[in-house]
Amino acid sequence: MLTKLSYFILFIGFVISVSSCNEAPNKAKTNKAEEKRTEQFNKDAIEMALKYNAIYNWEDKLRAIDRDIYSIDLEDNLISKDGRPVLIKVTSVRDIVRLNNKYNIFLIGEIAGETLSIRLEATPEQVEVIKNHPNMYEEEYAAIIAQISSIRYRRYEKDENEWSNWFIADGRCIDLLFYSDIKSP
Repeated sequence: MLTKLSYFILFIGFVISVSSCNEAPNKAKTNKAEEKRTEQFNKDAIEMALKYNAIYNWEDKLRAIDRDIYSIDLEDNLISKDGRPVLIKVTSVRDIVRLNNKYNIFLIGEIAGETLSIRLEATPEQVEVIKNHPNMYEEEYAAIIAQISSIRYRRYEKDENEWSNWFIADGRCIDLLFYSDIKSP
């Protein structure tokens, strides 16, 4: 004969099992929605690149290099000989500063496993968009159309015996698109 406590324990077990069964479809729906959102972000980023006649496939060319990436490789891909801007995807806006009465935004990205730090001159309007964006203090994925003017290289020690390359690009921000601005389907 089952006591009230036994019924309660059985009920709790049933609720837990039903809720865990419902979690898998919800996670699948969330993952599917995020996939669609990411797909839409990539489409919107390419549309933005086409609007400015920007180069958007340079990352594929760098990934295809079967050796370490050098600054010259980044220069060849980010500084167009015909003056076209490039589409750069970054993981976060790190800082905004005013230098010599000009605004500069500092962004971090990654290419082929290497850190790409970007300093772009920006308009006051672009700075306001960034400052007022609700997700700026989180890791915010963004697509930037930029006119890159120079590439520099730094090497830094990650750990006691591990070194990492760090490339620094300078230029001007033309337009930007934030991942969180893409509406879920």
